[in-house]
Amino acid sequence: MPVYMPDNMAEYLAKPEVRACIDEVMGEGAADVATCVTVNVGVVQGGVKVNMMPGVCRVEVDIRLPFGVEREDVLAEISGILARYPEASMEVQEAASNPASASDPDHEMLSILQRVISDISDHRPLGISGIGATDCKFFRYKGVPSFVYGPSPDTMSRPDEHVPIEDFLHVVRTHTLAAFDYLTAEIT
Repeated sequence: MPVYMPDNMAEYLAKPEVRACIDEVMGEGAADVATCVTVNVGVVQGGVKVNMMPGVCRVEVDIRLPFGVEREDVLAEISGILARYPEASMEVQEAASNPASASDPDHEMLSILQRVISDISDHRPLGISGIGATDCKFFRYKGVPSFVYGPSPDTMSRPDEHVPIEDFLHVVRTHTLAAFDYLTAEIT
């Protein structure tokens, strides 16, 4: 499906260093799909016995929308496909249907985060587009610029998933200092 994101965001996400960062943080190939609609059929259920044709098959599909794709367009595409199969139906899980959101990569908050992180560590992160969902969407829906910065994903979604205490404290320091800098800059 076509993605109509603002030019400055598309140009930023196309930069080689940003693409390399996306692949490093989220896994090889993530930069290729970060700006695409992604579809994962995560659950397939059907049948009652190995030697019988199933009377019903149920699938659960997770569809992630990048910034620049509207839910209505995706649902129209799905409805068009399902129209060819009158025995099939669709039910949308409304609680998990959130519009894609992003903060402008030129927003001062990203610069503040980068400066704070480089001041308290030897790292200077790039702003990248995430494939998953975060609570930042709730802030963005209210017009508050929001960028995710957290611990390394190295132990995420793996056996013995954990965050070292020092990494946790680094993230707390980063967010506290960045929020202070942002809010005091707004006051003065």
